[in-house]
Amino acid sequence: MYHSIGAHYSHVTELLGFTPVRHEGKVMGLAAHGDPSATAPILRRRIAYLPDKRGWRNGGMVDQAELAYLRKALRGFSREDIAAGIQRVCEDEVLAFVSDILTTTRERRVAVAGGVFANVRLNQRIRELPGVESLCVFPHMGDGGIAVGAALACWGRRFASPSPEAAYRPRAMEHVYLGASYPHQDVVESLNRAGVPFTVHDDVEDRIGDLLAEGYVVCRFDGPMEYGPRALGNRSILCAPTDPSVHDWLNAALKRSEFMPFAPSALEEAASQCFLGVRPGCPAEHRFMTATYAATPWCKEHAPAVVHVDGTARPQTVSREVNPSFHKILTAFHRRTGLPLLINTSFNMHESPIVNSPDGAVKAFQQSGLHYLAMGKTLVHNPNAAWPRAAVPTSRVASPPNL
Repeated sequence: MYHSIGAHYSHVTELLGFTPVRHEGKVMGLAAHGDPSATAPILRRRIAYLPDKRGWRNGGMVDQAELAYLRKALRGFSREDIAAGIQRVCEDEVLAFVSDILTTTRERRVAVAGGVFANVRLNQRIRELPGVESLCVFPHMGDGGIAVGAALACWGRRFASPSPEAAYRPRAMEHVYLGASYPHQDVVESLNRAGVPFTVHDDVEDRIGDLLAEGYVVCRFDGPMEYGPRALGNRSILCAPTDPSVHDWLNAALKRSEFMPFAPSALEEAASQCFLGVRPGCPAEHRFMTATYAATPWCKEHAPAVVHVDGTARPQTVSREVNPSFHKILTAFHRRTGLPLLINTSFNMHESPIVNSPDGAVKAFQQSGLHYLAMGKTLVHNPNAAWPRAAVPTSRVASPPNL
């Protein structure tokens, strides 16, 4: 841990006034607004990749002693430039490590886990390295992912065998909908306990698509909860991607302060038309919101609310086979608007966990003051919503080429 580049990043996170371990993503988002040319050399003196060690060396200190040094060394620089500096150092040092591995092995498929790889911009840089055929970022980008890796390593050693029947054969995860799900009756009972009026719709996905096309925000709770830190449609807040002002008022509704735009969920069959570098044969690369991609000109023009100032977006692609219900919502929205993608942010208030139970979903919805809550087949309308609707073109836009 003393020599961890993740710890080095966390020191700068704390220096900038954020919470270490939890808010590094804010530093990454802030970095796109700054210039690393003056701050990166200062930060680079504190951490370095050593090829002969296949690891990093901390040339500074830790905790409060290191913070005191950084405050003095970086005095006078803007938060944006400091964030840009640590992002540049992180990318350069990790890329040096991965490039070293690529040049000394014949393997071209890269798999990573742990909190450093919650840095989606870094993951994009790794994926774009020459020779990388595919990148698997374990969907729990944190200590939980490292724990799974340790368990898999032990399993692999235990069952290593020349026998094909007993061989350990890892495979890519198709989905991470591994959590709790609740039957319709539980949802109805929760709504009744809260005294919330609701309607029931057999065609709820089509109805949600219509509401989103009208600019309403829909909080969605359906099916098994996602594993890991990303909301992937089942515990999500959904909105049209056409209105950049959504970033301000939706974050205000959720009491969040973010420098990144909201992430998009897109129909998998349309992803390559919206994001450059999406490889259809590598779905695990882009199904879990674990890396950024350069947005296409079409996406920048028609879905500006999901594109960062550096021209990138952090997509989740949705296939009919993996999540048919969410795919149906995206299809309905696309049919109405010509847009095959939506804003997807986690269904929770700031500093609270993603909602897991129907009771938690109702509580978070009431706290947010947003327009609609969709739980399973039920739909709740908030007639006193405190927030505007997203601006959506009145006429259907031209879909991406080849869609």
